[in-house]
Amino acid sequence: MALSIHSSDAGHSSDWAFKRLFKLESECRSPSLAAQVQAIGQFPKLFDQFPFPTLVGSAFLKLGDLFCNSPNSLRYHIAQVFAASQHHLLHSAYTEELLRRVLVVLYSNDPIARVLALRLIGNASIVFAKFPEAQHGVLLRYQSTHPLEVAAAVHTTESLLKYSPEFLSVVWETVIAKASDTSVLDSVRAQLIRSLRHAAPNLQLSTLLYDHCSFWVDQPGSTIAVKEAALAAWKAAIQPHNELRHADAERISHFILHELGCMRHAALALLGMWRPNISGATGDANDIKDRLVMYIELQLQSPTSSSDFHSTRLAVVSLARIEALHGTQDTPQCWTFAESLAKGAIDAFDALVDSEDTPMLTSAQRALTDASERGLPANAPLVNLVRGTMLVINVASVLRRPELILSATAAVTSAWRAISCKPGSSGDRRYVKRFLETTWIWCNKSGTGSALAASLDSMLDTTNCHVFDAVIAIARRDKLGDSLIRQCLQVTDGFNPATSPDALQAHSRNAQWNSVAIILARTRGTNT
Repeated sequence: MALSIHSSDAGHSSDWAFKRLFKLESECRSPSLAAQVQAIGQFPKLFDQFPFPTLVGSAFLKLGDLFCNSPNSLRYHIAQVFAASQHHLLHSAYTEELLRRVLVVLYSNDPIARVLALRLIGNASIVFAKFPEAQHGVLLRYQSTHPLEVAAAVHTTESLLKYSPEFLSVVWETVIAKASDTSVLDSVRAQLIRSLRHAAPNLQLSTLLYDHCSFWVDQPGSTIAVKEAALAAWKAAIQPHNELRHADAERISHFILHELGCMRHAALALLGMWRPNISGATGDANDIKDRLVMYIELQLQSPTSSSDFHSTRLAVVSLARIEALHGTQDTPQCWTFAESLAKGAIDAFDALVDSEDTPMLTSAQRALTDASERGLPANAPLVNLVRGTMLVINVASVLRRPELILSATAAVTSAWRAISCKPGSSGDRRYVKRFLETTWIWCNKSGTGSALAASLDSMLDTTNCHVFDAVIAIARRDKLGDSLIRQCLQVTDGFNPATSPDALQAHSRNAQWNSVAIILARTRGTNT
């Protein structure tokens, strides 16, 4: 009985949906252009409400017919519908018929109509990408002399490559020729070069891309936009079979002192892929090291609001690789920089926790906690705390010196303690949980897990659910050690749940309840 009612409701909904589709089709034939635009704009809502394959397929075919026989003003709105509802295209069984209707416009004599057809193919690339007819049609548009048409072909190529990277081998020669042509618009060249990142999985094409990017970076007439795109594509070309050469790393290092931040970041991101080796020239490595040191010192001296933590981290890790290769008995510069950044991030986070009700902070702390100025999320101090701690871990892992691994563990302990002093918010939960898991795993693999576990006794009164969850997980694996368990037993000595909450301070209550939970978690973990 229930099944028949359900089937009846489904049939009623289907009938209503098709009636709605027929009404929209009728309104699309209205002599009023405004009514037509309004009707076209209702299709995405119809697809979301009734994602029936038959309905979706029929509706897209009707939009395809309308696209063939409408003026360009309506074609634009139809292309927007395809962009908004591209995920529904997967439900359509009439993809080939739909593509044929679009190709009619693509091969018309109107360049604007061809531009709109290219846009629609790009918006529907999730289903059109693997069709040779669509690929060939886009490839022909590169021969156009109309700048808008070429720009649309570039945009569509990028969309098709997202779902069909094999298309790159078809369009490779054309894209390379356009990207190397300095008479082409900078924005078009840059987008073409960025689209070449899809060559990374292809052994032959990634090798060719490496040489082309090296040429574009120094090509006469290449603008900043083109050089930045070339550096980004070059990074994608770096593969195990295609490592960054020492001489090229030296060339790229000049850009890390560029006046524009976008160029500095692109150069550092590419330099981060470099793995120095003994066979490289020592003099060139020292030159790269000097530029990295100069960049890091400038970042540390500049106001925090104008510094780039991410780029600075890339520079410090690259510096660590050079210093790890050549070795030194003294404290490496990269470690000094990493420790300074981590300590500054922890101090600023502590200041935020301790002074949330205080309107006055130091200028450095105020700059670090001002998320709007730095383009960071509202939890910028927490983000910097995590980044600073992970930087110390990265540098210690590169240098592989026992004393630095112990120092990195101490930095992890400080970060855990800082986070435990701040009540957790739901928005930070996944981020903090991943950080705690990652740092605990690293400490265990480095042989310093016991040192981290031994420091948890100072966090027994935490109100931060994330840190407490991590401690419980460690207790279940019986990794806490006897010292903390003894501390928990001492805290719970004489514990009485019936004690009035007013009789104990908040941190004492937290310590008692958390200690009980830790002991129970360890007991259950041991029994299992």
